[in-house]
Amino acid sequence: MDNLANIFQIGFYEGLTWFPIVLAIGILYKYLKTIDVSIDGITVISSIVFTASYNLSSSLFLAFFITTSIAIICYSLVSFLTTAFKINNILVGIILSLILHSLSVIYVGESLTLQYEKLTFLNSHSVALIIAVALALVTEIFFRTNFGVRLKVAADNPNVNISANPRTLTLLIYAISGLILSIGIVQYTCKIGLSRSGGGFEFLITALSSFLFTDRIIDVLIDAANRNKENYSYSKYIVYSIFQSPVFKALLGSILFQIIVLLIIYYTNNPAYWKLIFGIILLATVAKPQLALFLKSFATSINEDGIKLNKLSFHYDNGFEKRLVFKELDFHFELGVNIIWGENGVGKTSLLKLIGGKLKPDNGSIYKNGIDITNIEQHKRSVFYINQMPYESLSTNTTVFENVAAVITNFSINSFGLAKPLATRLKTQSKLDITSGNKDPFWVQNTGTLSGGQAQKLNLFLCSISKSDLILADEPTSGMDESNFRLFIEFLGKMKTSNKTIFIVTHDERLINIDANHYILINNSLLKK
Repeated sequence: MDNLANIFQIGFYEGLTWFPIVLAIGILYKYLKTIDVSIDGITVISSIVFTASYNLSSSLFLAFFITTSIAIICYSLVSFLTTAFKINNILVGIILSLILHSLSVIYVGESLTLQYEKLTFLNSHSVALIIAVALALVTEIFFRTNFGVRLKVAADNPNVNISANPRTLTLLIYAISGLILSIGIVQYTCKIGLSRSGGGFEFLITALSSFLFTDRIIDVLIDAANRNKENYSYSKYIVYSIFQSPVFKALLGSILFQIIVLLIIYYTNNPAYWKLIFGIILLATVAKPQLALFLKSFATSINEDGIKLNKLSFHYDNGFEKRLVFKELDFHFELGVNIIWGENGVGKTSLLKLIGGKLKPDNGSIYKNGIDITNIEQHKRSVFYINQMPYESLSTNTTVFENVAAVITNFSINSFGLAKPLATRLKTQSKLDITSGNKDPFWVQNTGTLSGGQAQKLNLFLCSISKSDLILADEPTSGMDESNFRLFIEFLGKMKTSNKTIFIVTHDERLINIDANHYILINNSLLKK
């Protein structure tokens, strides 16, 4: 029992040492919606710079100033490469960490010893507690000031109307993270008495696992507590906002995970097990299991044709933000053409993706012609998508013929294209500006070289010859000229006589008078128009 108490005590103070590092990655994750892979390389090089600076100058202030400057410069480079050069932030982090790790090995080899006889006070529990509490309070208060709120808002959406340059505000968040990280680097370096040139991404693993897992658990608990809206009050709002703060999550997560590490090391033969455990925890954190959906019967059926929604609920949760889209939505769409209207953001595209299988509902069921398809994979739902941008529904790195062949395969072909009877049939059905013949230039050219109008026509033709009985069209006529619009109307006329269910999400008022079932999606309800 004494050993267990010692583990919790040591883990608590170890967590306080890790707190600034976890907080740095947490701020970037919550406010910039980025996973900072660069933190490992920046921590390693900054620790070496601190050690070298202090060994040469014996000045804690100078060493800390140089360390902070290096961390901020590195994070500014990450911000610059991500925003100005449009490089994926994960790739930027990998590249930067690789370079910084390499430089550290070249400079110091395996490690560099810190001459820290005068810095032993930084290892005391009381100083660690004071630094952690002070940093938590200052950071929390700062992000509740007007300027801090502007930073968070601009980081969340660069299109928000704020007079300051959003890119500059984003850079400031990176700089703040660099400053906080440098505090953790100094504490960590003084605690171990040396700087290592590498560590297998331990800083990233530890910080990311500590924050992400805590972030998820707290959000789940707060969601559960918020279900009773009747007892909601301003005081509860303050408490919840503190719990949801990256500062609180980083503090709790860093302490919790250091205790977990110590328990794993103490109770297992191999200390490396903690990395395996953290990897599993990370997987459980980012995964969104749909156990309830998988437990449902695949054979459940009802006696209705078309598409039926049964108490359908869905919300977006990408780890950064949550938004309720549908809650226990019930509706029945008949066979034929169904046109769905509604304002931006009400969930029209989400509805198509749920019906098509690109998204999975939180709860509820989707029936197609009486069969429960909620758990059926997307490619097995016999769906054809027509997107607003026609190229998004085509393979642009292959030929027109290859796109056609992928849809219908019950014909013989040669190495260049279509058999003549089929080419004649395609010309008649598609009304494309082509001539028949096996080696017609149209069929052998890449789909990506087609004009927008040709691509739209090809999409409609592919849809008409496919065996799909569920057609989902997301703003298909947006930007479509009158000639192609008339072709689309003809296409709808043909589809009405087929045994297919067609969904069209649109804002195009030219479709208002089309003979179809018209619905308005508003406030989680579908109303007949």
